[in-house]
Amino acid sequence: MSHGLSYKFYAVLEKPARNLTITPVSPANGIKFVPKTIAFNDFETDVMEFTLIVTSEVLSGDYDIKFIKDEDDSLGIEYYMNILDFKLSVIPFDPLFNAHPFIRVLDAEDNSAGYPITVPIRVEIPPANEIQLLITIVEE
Repeated sequence: MSHGLSYKFYAVLEKPARNLTITPVSPANGIKFVPKTIAFNDFETDVMEFTLIVTSEVLSGDYDIKFIKDEDDSLGIEYYMNILDFKLSVIPFDPLFNAHPFIRVLDAEDNSAGYPITVPIRVEIPPANEIQLLITIVEE
């Protein structure tokens, strides 16, 4: 994983569950998960998507990601197995070996008579932090 990027993951169960929540926890403040808690509530869903965000403040190194499992069962019976820890390696960005993510600005529709001009923008990899893009249109 590299600083400043986000990655999509899927929590996949062998069978659909009910009243099961999974909370990923990182020892580093700059490693975040969206959503913070993954909930399986309906005995129908067996796959949930979440995003892991590695902010630029995280130091390079290995981090053990833990998963806290919570079963909401009034009888106190444990139905689901614990989830093993996940080792996450954060590597420094090296422009010689890593492809740099880019933002592609496609051709603008310039046939305008006072209406807004549309500029399609494609972000190759979702950023970990909010980015601001300033577009200057030059008439030629």
